[in-house]
Amino acid sequence: MKKIFVITCFLISCVCLYAQKAVKVEYDYHFYTVRGYETHRPMILTSSPTRSKFYNPDTNRIDSVCNSPEKKAEFDAYINSRAWSASDPYPARWEKMYVEKDRSNNVMTVYDTVAGEERYCYNEPLGGIRWEMKDSTETILGYECLMAECDYHGRHWIVWFAPELPIHDGPWKLNALPGLILRAEEDTGLYEFTAVGIESYEKEIEPVYQKFLYEKIDRKELLQTKRLIDENFGGFVSARTGIDLPKNMKSTEIKKTYDYLETDYR
Repeated sequence: MKKIFVITCFLISCVCLYAQKAVKVEYDYHFYTVRGYETHRPMILTSSPTRSKFYNPDTNRIDSVCNSPEKKAEFDAYINSRAWSASDPYPARWEKMYVEKDRSNNVMTVYDTVAGEERYCYNEPLGGIRWEMKDSTETILGYECLMAECDYHGRHWIVWFAPELPIHDGPWKLNALPGLILRAEEDTGLYEFTAVGIESYEKEIEPVYQKFLYEKIDRKELLQTKRLIDENFGGFVSARTGIDLPKNMKSTEIKKTYDYLETDYR
């Protein structure tokens, strides 16, 4: 009976998907850094029947400003002035990852940085996640959600999706369920995405700004490079600038129990 229900939901969603308007979902991204610091970041998913974009709103705002030469000059002058305050009009770009899903061409593109400003991107096929449906349900933002699990790039994910929202999408790279994913957590408790708001989205979904700045790279190579720098940040800064950081400014030791969203790069 459960299989019949899931298949029915999937068929209904296939019919409804292209009649569905775009939505904007705000997620609380709760995670622990590789040095064990607990962190919360706001993340946004704007999703239409054909494409979507997952991003941090502060990063997106800064990148949109820097997309204009005139505004970028103003931004650079502000940063160089170091006249920062609690009412900072340009918040920090703490979470710099973007994920674009192009359902028309069945491709997902991830944009990310290494060591702050070295920009890289890579493509992956959409789908390919083998979901296992479970019997549990949960209500999130007023929507009754079904539970599903999968193993993906080194972690085991547990998610809750809403068949009432027939959009095959979710936070980060998670997708391909017969309903929008409103909560996702991996089983060690280090990473969790929880929807805290959802609304219709009437605007055109913005592209990632300044794509020409991103160099193509292999996914695992990107993660390996990040890990290498994280494990030897002081040496990286010294090699780049010739400056030997004081001991109290060098990165603390990476805790071996913590890792990135994907762990299959090792």
